[in-house]
Amino acid sequence: NGTFNSSSDAEKKAQFYYLSCLNEQRIEELGAQPLIDLIAKTGGWNITEPWDKDNFMDVLKTVSGPYRAQPFFTVGVSVDPKNSNSNVIQVDQSGLFLPSRDYYLNKTNEKVIKNGLNLFIWAGSVYIEH
Repeated sequence: NGTFNSSSDAEKKAQFYYLSCLNEQRIEELGAQPLIDLIAKTGGWNITEPWDKDNFMDVLKTVSGPYRAQPFFTVGVSVDPKNSNSNVIQVDQSGLFLPSRDYYLNKTNEKVIKNGLNLFIWAGSVYIEH
């Protein structure tokens, strides 16, 4: 059932997202095209050709706006440590979101690491084919 009787916009969006993941026929129809379009929108992937964006700010807006990614730095609002009655804007370095070196050396994670590598190789080959 595609109709929602939710009380909030956020709940409707979550339900819509969930249902979109269940639409396997549509996912198969689209194939890798959404990923290819996103890569093109951000300037390409340098495994096949040089990066082609002249304006870094456009790329930053693309990845940090609708995709909520923070690849270079994070921005947030928190309570001012010197005055708890006001807030401050905090800018901080972003992480790579990768586990520590020990994670990759631990043999119990070998299957996950191999699957991740295979996914990366597959994504690159799909991109090269297009």
